[in-house]
Amino acid sequence: MTEDWSYCDDSGVVLHETARKAKLSSRICNGLIILHTIAALAYVIGILLADADVTDRTTELPLMMKMEYPFVIDTLRKYRLVLATQFVFVMACSLGAGLFNAVFLTLVTCIYI
Repeated sequence: MTEDWSYCDDSGVVLHETARKAKLSSRICNGLIILHTIAALAYVIGILLADADVTDRTTELPLMMKMEYPFVIDTLRKYRLVLATQFVFVMACSLGAGLFNAVFLTLVTCIYI
């Protein structure tokens, strides 16, 4: 084992291959996180840009996540606060999923490349 490590330490080719794999894994990881962020932004951009009338009780408010709230959304300030909270939650979930996928893809990349 000592001979193998000393051989790897002296060889510039092995260090170059390791650095190449590390750079490739970093690029894949960054690309996946960017892809998940863009997908989440594309999902919520229409709702964020929609002009909703919060005083009209006959129509349903456009929200990112449909759920029952323990309060009535009757002012624009409450509506924007709910949208901001939902946006943060969607982005956190998207980044978490992106990091989780990037870790697995990085592990697979390091093994098979």
